[in-house]
Amino acid sequence: MYGKRWVGLAVLALVLAGGRIARSQELPESVYAKYATRQPPKRFLDRDVTRIPFRSFVQEYADSLKFDGVYGAADSQHVDFRRGGRIGSGPWAVIEPEEGAWALDSNQLAEGRVIARIKTDSTVDSLGYNSREWTYWWVDKRGPADSSGQPTWRALFFSRLLENRAKVSKMQHHGYHGHYWRQSVARWKGSQWGSCDRASCCIKE
Repeated sequence: MYGKRWVGLAVLALVLAGGRIARSQELPESVYAKYATRQPPKRFLDRDVTRIPFRSFVQEYADSLKFDGVYGAADSQHVDFRRGGRIGSGPWAVIEPEEGAWALDSNQLAEGRVIARIKTDSTVDSLGYNSREWTYWWVDKRGPADSSGQPTWRALFFSRLLENRAKVSKMQHHGYHGHYWRQSVARWKGSQWGSCDRASCCIKE
């Protein structure tokens, strides 16, 4: 259903190598200024964001974001969501990163930001994925407290199919010491994966 769009082999090779599109030195601020992910409306951050109706979420926030549909930054695969995200079988699934997510700092991400959007050939009821409209992957650090009393990272999915209450899922936030992204990337890698701030990736469990 969805055609793969090819970009330069060098970019694709870097992505397939496990996200080595990052580099080990700080980038000039002028690079970050090209496009900045918009901060969500204040009411999204001041209340339980899971209760924001999907229509409001899209109209007040998601419609203002930019997503990269070029293959190499984006990804499309057959993904079997009933078998833990196994690649090679199941519905055709597309994931596109939000263009400015790579330049966020960890504090901005902890507030809450959309890092990618998803469509699938067949409906995935548990996450609201479907072929008619995009499902948005939001990340924040407002999950249950850990053993030290600190809030944990979590993934939220906003879709019209989820009855106007976002689906919450566990998530890993993995940092790369001394490495910085140069663009946003999202992949199907047996799990759902995306760059999510300047030096980290997010992995849905």
